[in-house]
Amino acid sequence: MKGLCRQIDLLSKSTYRYLSRVFKYKLGIAEIGITDFLIFNIVDYCFKSSLSNVIIYKVNSYNESLHGNDIDLFIQRLDGKYNWFVLQAKVMSYNGNYKDLRNKKGKKSQWDKLLDHENNNNCKSFYLFYNGKSTKSTKKSILKSDCKGKYSIEDLGLGIVETSQVKIIKETRKRVENIHEVLLDNMYSMRKLFCCTETQYEGLKGYDFHEINTKAPYELIKLSDNVDNTNNIITVNHNNLSNPIDNEAAKFRILVNNIDNKI
Repeated sequence: MKGLCRQIDLLSKSTYRYLSRVFKYKLGIAEIGITDFLIFNIVDYCFKSSLSNVIIYKVNSYNESLHGNDIDLFIQRLDGKYNWFVLQAKVMSYNGNYKDLRNKKGKKSQWDKLLDHENNNNCKSFYLFYNGKSTKSTKKSILKSDCKGKYSIEDLGLGIVETSQVKIIKETRKRVENIHEVLLDNMYSMRKLFCCTETQYEGLKGYDFHEINTKAPYELIKLSDNVDNTNNIITVNHNNLSNPIDNEAAKFRILVNNIDNKI
């Protein structure tokens, strides 16, 4: 997965630089637009590289799922099973806040719904934050590191924070002038999920391929003219799959095999 790891790393940096330019003029961009751009870049990279270890599904007619997951990411482990990561995307505003990252009176909070999803399906959920340079940056944060080394701030253009940490921050720190800077203390780059899969989240149950829902409402995105990416990942009859593990359709579902293709 080295090639895809590098691509996600580059996308993180380019997202940070792009949003920083947008925020300079106190403008914004819709979260769904950034998510679509992220998926396009992954699809386009896999297509151009003729990757056979990635399959991607989309839902054409989409209403946000019960738990709020925008992307379901399945990464295969060395034992052949897949870890399931659930990503809920939020785009930063120029002032360092995130739209809708709040409790709604009389309704269950989104982070509690995501944590229910974790408990019911033995997956790991994250908020995926699309970040740039805020117009209200006030402090120097001590950034974290992963198996690829210590982060620069640009590495967090695609930043992930565990849902449980978001819940703690939002429910214990009611008045925060710049939530982005508070979240930085708990933020990793999305590249961690693609680059450090051998060591991360070993406690997850893991799923066999046939347990992952790849039927309707999902539609396969063809990633190569020359490679049948459904058959190169695993030999399986898609018409005879067992009942899927979930009934919640994220807009996109990405499955990554642990075969390391030569790019």
